[in-house]
Amino acid sequence: MNDLLNYICISVPFELIVQYEGNDYYLDSMTSWNEVQLATMDYTSLNYTVPLSDIKPYLRPLSNMTEDENDDLYESGGRACWNVGSEIRLNKFAGFKETYRSLIWLVRNHFDCFNLINQGLAIKVSKNNNPYEKDNCE
Repeated sequence: MNDLLNYICISVPFELIVQYEGNDYYLDSMTSWNEVQLATMDYTSLNYTVPLSDIKPYLRPLSNMTEDENDDLYESGGRACWNVGSEIRLNKFAGFKETYRSLIWLVRNHFDCFNLINQGLAIKVSKNNNPYEKDNCE
């Protein structure tokens, strides 16, 4: 659950879509360390404060990253990390600032950089199940 909390804390500004009780919502804010506030998909209501443990974010597996995205990750993060298949490789000479930029890039693009899908804490985005409606999923 700590991995989910960490991901959610970083994701607040990046329009993360989560599932709660079978419906999709935008993550609006953290109200405490164990509660989040959700917004309807059309942003007409922000009145859903729910336990963190009851939501599942929609995340892209690292294996869905395109070559162009991998290049962008590498460049935007100051060459701190890059994707190899389904693993992120870190440049051991990269500083904190570069590594932080890379992490933000991954989260902004809704990649599962904390292995939440395999832990059952997130929903895998695919061509048939993509609330972000991007064409670069499997």
